[in-house]
Amino acid sequence: MWTKQRKRVVSIVLVFFLMGAAAVYVEKSEGALQGNELTRGEPGSGLQEETLYYELEQEGEQYALELQIPARKLSGEEWDELLSQASEEAELSFLGENTSADHVSGKVELCETLQHGLVQVTWMITPDNLIDMEGRIQEEQLMGEGGTVAMVTAELSCGDYRADYEFPICIYPEEKSREGWLAQQIYDYIRQQEEFLPVIELPEELDGQKVSWKYPRTYTLWIFAGLGVVAAVCMSLTEKERQRRDYKQRNKRLLMDYPDIVSRLGLLLEAGMSLPMAWERLSQNYERKRKDKERRREGYEEMLITLHELQDGMGERRALEQFGERCGVAQYRRFASILTQNMRKGTAGIGAVLSKEAADAFLQRKNMAQKMGEEAGTKLLFPMMLMLLVVMVILIVPACMTIQI
Repeated sequence: MWTKQRKRVVSIVLVFFLMGAAAVYVEKSEGALQGNELTRGEPGSGLQEETLYYELEQEGEQYALELQIPARKLSGEEWDELLSQASEEAELSFLGENTSADHVSGKVELCETLQHGLVQVTWMITPDNLIDMEGRIQEEQLMGEGGTVAMVTAELSCGDYRADYEFPICIYPEEKSREGWLAQQIYDYIRQQEEFLPVIELPEELDGQKVSWKYPRTYTLWIFAGLGVVAAVCMSLTEKERQRRDYKQRNKRLLMDYPDIVSRLGLLLEAGMSLPMAWERLSQNYERKRKDKERRREGYEEMLITLHELQDGMGERRALEQFGERCGVAQYRRFASILTQNMRKGTAGIGAVLSKEAADAFLQRKNMAQKMGEEAGTKLLFPMMLMLLVVMVILIVPACMTIQI
């Protein structure tokens, strides 16, 4: 019994075999060779190139042969029929957008072929100075306002056959719109002035009406105003993003200081110091170290502010509550709450409470440090990829340059 995989393989092979057979059939059916007869290309198709193999019956050896077969020529009857169609197409094609040969006022089309490329055409216009090589009317050569009669000759050719087709046209100046007519009047007025004059005088009156001149309206002011608004919005968003980033970094630094503050304060309280004395001791030690150019620590900065509030006469409970609110972090609020509760109940057992809080804080700090390390590794991934790409270029480019092709 065949497995599914074998059936799939056989099906694929069969499909490709049928596709190949269909391709061979199409090639043979569309080829020019049928038996010992070659089909010529239709008139106008150009030279036909065929590569064939022939074999002699007795020798049994194949020989290659390259043939160049000219396209089929037209018969006299076919040329007469084609000439009639090409003559009609020549006149219609020549007129272009003009509606009639009796009134030609726009650009004419001087095409090179007719009847889908079968017939070549050469144009002759008598007089030859009325229309240029691109089909534009030369208005300065026309005779007055009326039409100027010209004879158009189309020399039609296809292979050995030649014929001329003639038809008359009446050429008129281009019909300008009112705007074009006014522009022409202005150009004529300027052209009449001396070229050596340093100033060009523009007409003060056109078509019996006074003219006022001014530059086109520009929106430069509004563009710059819009750019200013966009810049202001971008600056505002950038400032908000900077404040958010600074606030986030400040909270991180507060959390890094929290275990150290809790553990040190707990040790001083267990050693017999009162809360105000222990607070003052930690704050003054930090202040002294900071004067020795030690780095700024956000948690101890807030403790210094609270110490100054106590020295100014603020109540201990109120100062501790404001300390927790100022820090804005849940851990510091809980720390302030622990201290205010123990102030009401007494300092007995506060050391153990702070020791447990410090242990939890050190664990949180460890987890936060691990997370920051992972984030740093992720941020370094892109620069490392760039460095790898540079190293690969340094290694591969010289190797490619030394390869002898």
